[in-house]
Amino acid sequence: MIEKPPLSPAPRAVPASLAWRITLGGLLPLIGWCTLAFGGFMATIFVSQSELATWFRFSTELAVTQGEVVSTAGTNMHSNGQEAQRVTFVYEVQGQSYQSESYCFTHVPQEGDAVEIEYALADPATARIQGMRTAAFPAIIGLVLIFPGIGLLLVLLGVLRGRGRIALMREGTSAWGLLTDRTPTNTRINNATVFELEFSFVDEQGQKGVATDRSHRSEYFDADTPRHVLQHPDTGKSCIVELLPGKPQIHNLQWQAASAGQLARVLILPVVAAVLIWAARLIQF
Repeated sequence: MIEKPPLSPAPRAVPASLAWRITLGGLLPLIGWCTLAFGGFMATIFVSQSELATWFRFSTELAVTQGEVVSTAGTNMHSNGQEAQRVTFVYEVQGQSYQSESYCFTHVPQEGDAVEIEYALADPATARIQGMRTAAFPAIIGLVLIFPGIGLLLVLLGVLRGRGRIALMREGTSAWGLLTDRTPTNTRINNATVFELEFSFVDEQGQKGVATDRSHRSEYFDADTPRHVLQHPDTGKSCIVELLPGKPQIHNLQWQAASAGQLARVLILPVVAAVLIWAARLIQF
């Protein structure tokens, strides 16, 4: 066993670029950002054009007036084989003229037809034809929010795990450890079994300890090769440095800053997710 610790004694600095690389890296954030990007894109398209996004506008006191249909047009939204029709209408409240839209699937009125209009007393510009939808999609389409919600949850869990790793890098006992036990788990990654690995080490004070981590990579199952382990003196949490996202490097017994390329690799997915969600707002049916 190599006794000399490969890092300076705690507390030690973790460069900001490396902290971001560790916090946003790993499997959970990767899956989370991908799910958030796809789910957020779809949810933004459908929920923004559903009655879930308009119901609160009609939750106030309503009044009724007469209006006239200006035009009807098909949309790209279908339900039970029927195409949603966008009905444009005009109406007047206290001498002021307004124009708005409603949606229906059957009993489509024709241009020039008289219709009953419901409007919000506090905001007469908020109106709908009685019996019609205020948006192309029903409120139940809001169920698609489950997918970006799951993605966001995975991202948050990954960030919390990353913060724990940063605490280990700052405060953890640094030592070389040798693999003493490995236990298969029920988890598989890329068709490979994830093993719980146990490493024995001797810390800076000469005290023996045991650190654990998980990996599906068989190269870490060599009992003769020392591995750099970190263990928090207070919580007992531990990790293997080589298994940290990005495999952080050490220079002169200190953590080395992450390169621009390493940082870009963990920032690209959040940027893609943000761009997709923004772009989805521009799509109309």
